[in-house]
Amino acid sequence: MPGDSYRQAVHLATAQGEHAVVRVSQAAVLHAKRESGPWVAADRDSLTADSCWLTSPPPPLEPEVADNVTWHVEPPGSAIFDV
Repeated sequence: MPGDSYRQAVHLATAQGEHAVVRVSQAAVLHAKRESGPWVAADRDSLTADSCWLTSPPPPLEPEVADNVTWHVEPPGSAIFDV
């Protein structure tokens, strides 16, 4: 379960660079990496119903998570994903 100083950060980037300009009909390749921790072991009996817990903690750094984060675009429907 998350430790006392737990934090999670998602870092976003494009393959085109930090200040990418992408025009209509051009592809923008998105990347995301996630850092999280610290995680601590806890006895299952000590957890409450609303506790956040996992059977094993994720790695402290996940170098590519763009496919398992939720992306929102504005205006809605103006982007196509997984092409």
